[in-house]
Amino acid sequence: MEVSVIMPEVVTTTKRTAAIVFAVVIALILPLCLAAETDRPEAARLLEAIEVPEVRWDEVALSRAVRALGELSREFVPTGRDVGVNFVVRDPEDRDPEITLQLRGLSLKRIVELVAAQAGAELDIQPDVVVLRVGDEHAERLETEIIPISSHTVRQWERIMEAREQR
Repeated sequence: MEVSVIMPEVVTTTKRTAAIVFAVVIALILPLCLAAETDRPEAARLLEAIEVPEVRWDEVALSRAVRALGELSREFVPTGRDVGVNFVVRDPEDRDPEITLQLRGLSLKRIVELVAAQAGAELDIQPDVVVLRVGDEHAERLETEIIPISSHTVRQWERIMEAREQR
């Protein structure tokens, strides 16, 4: 007959390791959850809600056009707040294609789609940012994932942090 003896040091070390792993996981997840609970509208909703009276660009570089789109998003946002839409251009070969458009009374989403098509860019509308990829088909994708956690988990995390501060 075999007898197993669990040493108290091993149990304590295992509990400590589990607590550290839990703290690290919560530290990585909590900022994502808190960011998701802000009152900032998602980029897709803003793109559809913003109506732009007129755009006239004649051989304007993509980088400049995208800066202008960001400014237009802040200027015409229907919420009355200066939130706007975040834009990112991925152009690894620094092509910066020229855009020529004359448009009236379109949603910002439609304008962005037309800009992307004219630039030969892939359009990726994420919750917090609009990404235009120019000729970078094999580049890594910027992925945003929101992982919900319960309020109970947040309270546990707060207790852990309070206990850490008291040490």
